[in-house]
Amino acid sequence: MSQWVRRLLLTVTVLATIPLVLAPVNREPACDSNTLDQAVEQLADDQKRTDAQSRLEQCSAASAKSLAFALTADTAAMRVAAAKTLGQIGWEAKSAVPALVTVSQEDSDLQVRSEAVRALSAIGRDSQSYSDQLQGWQTGEISDLQVLQQQLNTVLAALVHILTTSAGSTQ
Repeated sequence: MSQWVRRLLLTVTVLATIPLVLAPVNREPACDSNTLDQAVEQLADDQKRTDAQSRLEQCSAASAKSLAFALTADTAAMRVAAAKTLGQIGWEAKSAVPALVTVSQEDSDLQVRSEAVRALSAIGRDSQSYSDQLQGWQTGEISDLQVLQQQLNTVLAALVHILTTSAGSTQ
């Protein structure tokens, strides 16, 4: 092969691989319903449970509906894992609270009921944290508004002084 052909092939190869190198790597977990349902099913498998819980936690609010449905599974281990995962998700799993309340009161297995209560407690703690953050934000806003009002009062007093001084000097 001639040197020109080799250079051309090398150039084409490099140009063809540039999009692959520059393509963004999707590091976000897939949170579509099929993936979530598959992860929920894996909660029943002792060997796959940890990875499944991790995936479900990463999807947080998106996985709450699937996990709430898993609270009605036939096996207690699956219901325990679902409740535990909802608790680990915290406030983002708030849509599952009604299902957790029902399970905490009516499930036949003590361990499932206990885990549901723990999950409700974790969600409640997270909600308090969010509430405190919101209240802190509101307090900060009120303080900023009070400072702004004081500054406006100072400017208004200065304007009144200027207007009365200029009105007195024109007479």
